[in-house]
Amino acid sequence: MGILAYGFGIELLGIHWRPAIIAGAVAMFIMPAVANLHNSYTDLEEDARNLPGRIALVNAVGVKNLKRMVRYGLALVIILCALIGWLALVLAVAGVLLLLSYSAPPLRLKARPFSGLLIFSFVIAYPFLIAVTAGETWVQWNSPLEERRWIWLAYLVLLFMAKGCVKNVPDYEGDLHAGIRNSATRFGSIQKASLFAVFATWICYSLFPLTVFLTQAPSNLYFAIPWALVAMLHVVRLLRSDSPVYLNSVLKWDMAVSVVFLAHLVVLVELSASAWTVALCCIFIIIFADAIGADSRASNHLPRQAAEAANDDTRLGTHCNES
Repeated sequence: MGILAYGFGIELLGIHWRPAIIAGAVAMFIMPAVANLHNSYTDLEEDARNLPGRIALVNAVGVKNLKRMVRYGLALVIILCALIGWLALVLAVAGVLLLLSYSAPPLRLKARPFSGLLIFSFVIAYPFLIAVTAGETWVQWNSPLEERRWIWLAYLVLLFMAKGCVKNVPDYEGDLHAGIRNSATRFGSIQKASLFAVFATWICYSLFPLTVFLTQAPSNLYFAIPWALVAMLHVVRLLRSDSPVYLNSVLKWDMAVSVVFLAHLVVLVELSASAWTVALCCIFIIIFADAIGADSRASNHLPRQAAEAANDDTRLGTHCNES
């Protein structure tokens, strides 16, 4: 996600993919990966209910090792962003502080409905912001701040705040038990939380054509509308079952559709060889990750008995949907 948002910003402004810009793309790949590692050992209480398979992976790797990986990973992100320019460095440092505050005390921003969604949206908003300010190199200090940058930034923030609403639905029971008040647990039932997530997603994807129009972006971007419709139709599956395993499956494919949607934005804005390279690499990454089972939400990471029960729940949910 981060690489695609970053690539979209680079292509939107027509910035040349010099070595420093490529280093920034690598940083945008590392940062969310490190965020997931950090969250894996700060969310143990809720994950014990939501994602017991992830707990097993944390125990296998070891919290000490995970903390070491997070420190080195964040240091590398800051170094890579410093290669772009002074503003990218400032943004990277601020992003690292927000990342560490998302799920860890004393701030633990994820435990609040609005701030949790806002910080989650930075998964793509921050890479885009770093990309569109990449003209601020160490020797050039006054790139113009264009209105279209901020309109697209606002749209990406809203889009991934809605994505955060979807992400919180499968974790409803565990988050509720852990006392976390987020966009899902603020509702009295998982069905109401699902309905709100669907409603938010529909609004944000509906705003996409208006965003293209207001920013006077290349008309090719309108060709991404079919994927916006796919995303809108797919998210409705949240309403069909309250099984956590089923809902995690919906979340997985919702993220996959989001990757394809963002990949279309990267390619369609410029139709350049660099855009195609970025988009295809990101699609390959998600396909490869799925092929090797690198999804800690998947039931294959659960203990055997729990996995069998989870698969039974999924089949039951599918059967009920068909009925």
